[in-house]
Amino acid sequence: MKKGKATVSLVRGVRKGSDLISIRVYFNGVRNQSYISTGVRVPKKYWLPKLKKIHPSMKNAIHLQDELDTMLYRVNYTLEKMNYEGVEVNKENFISIFRNRDKKTTIRKTEQTLVHLFCAKALDLSNISESSKRAQKMTTKLIREFNPTLTFSEIGYDTAKAWSKFLNERYTNINTIAGHHKTFRKFLNEAEKQDLITNKQIRRFKELEAPRITGTRTALYPNQVEAIQKLEYEPYTLMDNIRNMFLFGCYTGLRISDITSLTSEDIIEGDTRGVLIQKKMYKLRHINRKVVLPVEKLFAGLPYEMIQKYRKQYPDSETIFPKYAHQVMNRYLKKVAFDADIKIPITFHYARHTFLTILAYKSKDLFAVMDYGGITSVNTAQGYIHVASQWIDEGLKSIDWSLGGDS
Repeated sequence: MKKGKATVSLVRGVRKGSDLISIRVYFNGVRNQSYISTGVRVPKKYWLPKLKKIHPSMKNAIHLQDELDTMLYRVNYTLEKMNYEGVEVNKENFISIFRNRDKKTTIRKTEQTLVHLFCAKALDLSNISESSKRAQKMTTKLIREFNPTLTFSEIGYDTAKAWSKFLNERYTNINTIAGHHKTFRKFLNEAEKQDLITNKQIRRFKELEAPRITGTRTALYPNQVEAIQKLEYEPYTLMDNIRNMFLFGCYTGLRISDITSLTSEDIIEGDTRGVLIQKKMYKLRHINRKVVLPVEKLFAGLPYEMIQKYRKQYPDSETIFPKYAHQVMNRYLKKVAFDADIKIPITFHYARHTFLTILAYKSKDLFAVMDYGGITSVNTAQGYIHVASQWIDEGLKSIDWSLGGDS
């Protein structure tokens, strides 16, 4: 990258055997050069020399790459500032200006690249879930791709409009776009707390945010659940276990994270209400509340029969069901759906929607849906009531409403 009469690049191992990454600045197109240490050390196997980047498999790769990008930005910013102010671009002037951080030509706090703040927040905050961290890292990656040298002072309506256009060109799903808008604004709110940006600048981003679309809860019909029940696999093989765990979700409404973490301690036997699952759902871990499910009464006791069967098969296991990666489970679940002649690409979360929709259809009780589903929002529970009502409407269409007799 050229800035005036200087060329800037990242190099590894200026000294033989060293893992240190440095910034090399060539002046006036000849071997009049300067090396600036970044303080980042990268073993040879993790350095991509053609891309001049850290391989993502290295520990803390995102954070370290951000440090390199920030240092590159500072170097290029200094060179650009020298050109703008008419200072001759040579080694002596550059070193004097770059290393004297008290001079006006150094980067002010509010002019530091946003990526550093985003990466630091995504990696260092320990009070957020792993899924939130993944979302922040993905948004950070997109921001770096959108404009790796974006500064707080540049944020305004034009930046917000360009960011919105960038997302719309990259994604087609409106909720994905809305999610990245929301995460970006969270970072901007954090920046405002540190007096790096004004509320007026943040409002520009909020004005252009894409609203989320609340979709209809998608559930399997009872006859589709029955088709999955009738499938025959060799007992306790991967396919059989995936099918059974999905059915267990249809019988109880538990999310896959709660099914795979279900233990014997979560099963309460000898209660006056019968056998219960009493479990704190992973999604409700931040509040002191457990969901209680009468597994002997749900679906004529099928979930309790399944618990007993797996306890007998895996007596030494810490959990009731075997554990698999969620991606693997959803991949094989699609094969289960194919075998059951179900034409839609289902995921494990369909099981929860199916249970709650059938419960709403059978009970017509909003509070039962909230109680057994561990749902805290009335609007969420009403979504299942709405789907159940659609089932009723579809059933009415199939009824022969003629009164009979001769006309």
